[in-house]
Amino acid sequence: MQYILGVSAFYHDAAVALLDSEGTVVFASHEERFSRIKHDPGFPILALCYLKEKYELSPDNIDAVVFYEKPISKFIRNVESVLSESPLSYPFFSGFTNSIAKAEHGFSSEIEDFLKEVWPKSGWKNKIKFSKHHLSHAASAFFNSPYKEAAILTVDGVGETQTASIMHGDGNKITELYSMEYPNSIGILYSAITAFCGMKPNSGEYKLMGLAPFGEPKYLKIMEQQLVKIDHENLEITINKKIVNPNDQSKKTLRKLSELFEASPATSDKLEIVHADIAASMQVLLNKIMEILALKAKKLTNSNNLVMAGGVALNCVSNSHVATRSNLFDAVWVFPAAGDAGCALGAAQAYYYAKNSNLPIKRKWFSPYLGRSFSSKEIKSQLDASGAIYRDYSKNKKEATKKIAAILKSNGAGGVFIGSSEFGPRALGARSIIGLASDETAQVRLNLKTKFRESYRPFAPILFETDLKKYFNLEEYCSIPLEYMLFTAPLIEKIRIEESSKNKKVKNFGERISGKRSTLPAITHVDYSARIQTIVKDYPQEIIDFFNFLKKDVGEDVFINTSFNVRGEPIVDKPSDAFSAFMRTDLNFLYIDGFFLLKSEQKATREAFDIVFEED
Repeated sequence: MQYILGVSAFYHDAAVALLDSEGTVVFASHEERFSRIKHDPGFPILALCYLKEKYELSPDNIDAVVFYEKPISKFIRNVESVLSESPLSYPFFSGFTNSIAKAEHGFSSEIEDFLKEVWPKSGWKNKIKFSKHHLSHAASAFFNSPYKEAAILTVDGVGETQTASIMHGDGNKITELYSMEYPNSIGILYSAITAFCGMKPNSGEYKLMGLAPFGEPKYLKIMEQQLVKIDHENLEITINKKIVNPNDQSKKTLRKLSELFEASPATSDKLEIVHADIAASMQVLLNKIMEILALKAKKLTNSNNLVMAGGVALNCVSNSHVATRSNLFDAVWVFPAAGDAGCALGAAQAYYYAKNSNLPIKRKWFSPYLGRSFSSKEIKSQLDASGAIYRDYSKNKKEATKKIAAILKSNGAGGVFIGSSEFGPRALGARSIIGLASDETAQVRLNLKTKFRESYRPFAPILFETDLKKYFNLEEYCSIPLEYMLFTAPLIEKIRIEESSKNKKVKNFGERISGKRSTLPAITHVDYSARIQTIVKDYPQEIIDFFNFLKKDVGEDVFINTSFNVRGEPIVDKPSDAFSAFMRTDLNFLYIDGFFLLKSEQKATREAFDIVFEED
């Protein structure tokens, strides 16, 4: 069997993907799942070592290694940025030269050297290929979508020079039609506001999205007047570089934003209502911008289908706005690994279909469950090595779910580890922490005592597709796939509980979130929305069976699903990761493919597993 490797690295969220000779996706995973360094940007050596052993990979059966962007184009853009903004760009220049000194720019010779760490004394130069960054995003969105033809919208911080692009996918061909160019970047603007609200850029953008419903868009007019120019006639977006300039020092940008908003930047321990108002304003502005770009995509392609990728496409709220309020497309699909990690797969696919331009694409449901899985023997070995006390129900998994159901009924929670890990930033039932959506204390409790993160952060619900309409208003969602946790939807009026006017005035977000807003309080955000994940018939059977058994044993339809990790840690990927995370939290149980562990039965101490991760 011959293979094609896709690689992303050197910025954030390094990843690898593996295609076989028929274009089938064999494997895809983030390097962070192996290294345990969140958003690990380094060349994915550990993931490649795993693939080398798992699939007996060698230079003989690898046709190409495709890097997710063109480093020379990126290098030229960086040099031009440095020269055009000098001397203001000196800090940027310093970081740029450091990346070259570390051989972390993606040049062919650098990639070859890293590959030789996995396959020593092997010649790779003629096999190393490059894909444009936004083409990699576009390919990941289009080739994995259910559509034979679609408009493709990619929005992120920056690729080589592009910050947003519109392409058209037809059959196995992608045609570029439009692009926004650096430093004009919607993604960088959103990241700047993320930093102003005390969150880490390229990491905390989803937290800004979660903060927005606590505020009012009081700064929207200022943003539209001072930060962004929207040309409705020509459907063009222009960011004010005098305020948000990616070549400036971050402190300078924060100072300019502070003057604009007449407010101080937040810190992680000092988040005020003004920052929620700024977040709310930024979210409304993003919705408007994405709708403009979607309209442009419609006009340029005249397609009835829209697919999206790029880091901005991980914003569930703007995705939902485009899909339900623009009335432009019959169907909208977002690639689950929409960030740079997904470019590893897109780069490999772009190369494959360019090389095999006459081959038809076999359209099927895209499975995000592309990472590592473990046999019962391997699970047992890792648990034994960790000193875990467990019961083996691998041959009778229903018994394990009965015990889990009893714990959940008592408002307990636990970690779930089923089959292959997910590709992308969202846990989708394979590496998840679960609880009951009806548990009134779960949101604050799990955030503070399990995830060790901000108490205001919302949890997602997981439920079967057949139960959706019992709880959510989905009148406008008929052609939107909800199984990847990439869209939000409102709860039906029947199960909502009106928040008191007194509670709405509470300035502490953690106190406000503790108020009951529906019969499913653990997954209901303050705006009565939820980031939905539905279990569909295409899911791995072991996930379907697990939640089916649980649903019957508990007698409830909706469960909490949040990623199985603590703050600053990547999602767990192997059994020993899961046990370590289990031991340093207050989770009541751990389930690993039929192996059941109770916290109360463990002899190991929590202190033995304490790890300090960098805050996200």
